[in-house]
Amino acid sequence: MRVATKKLLVMVGLLLICISFVGCGSSNDITGTWIYVESKSSDDGMHFYDDGTCVNVYKNHTSADATNWKIQEDGMLILKMEWDGNASFERVDKKEEALENRKLYYLSGNTLIFSVC
Repeated sequence: MRVATKKLLVMVGLLLICISFVGCGSSNDITGTWIYVESKSSDDGMHFYDDGTCVNVYKNHTSADATNWKIQEDGMLILKMEWDGNASFERVDKKEEALENRKLYYLSGNTLIFSVC
């Protein structure tokens, strides 16, 4: 095999590997424990589970806790509340927008921002 062909095959292989890593990560997944900024204890965190259930969400913000969560294909975060119906949040790309508007949320890496009062 010629050197140019080998280099091309290696480059295509590396490109496919990179694409597969990007494809495996989900930017719409909030599964896990999210700790409130003011707290150092995971006991105070919000827990979102793979099966769509959640605990400790809105504990201090409303009389009803969220029991289930879902992120729709359009990025909308829907929380099913114990008795207050659903709460929905539109996804934004800037933290500042989510901090200023309670109907929006921001999710990137290890940062999740949303609020209900």
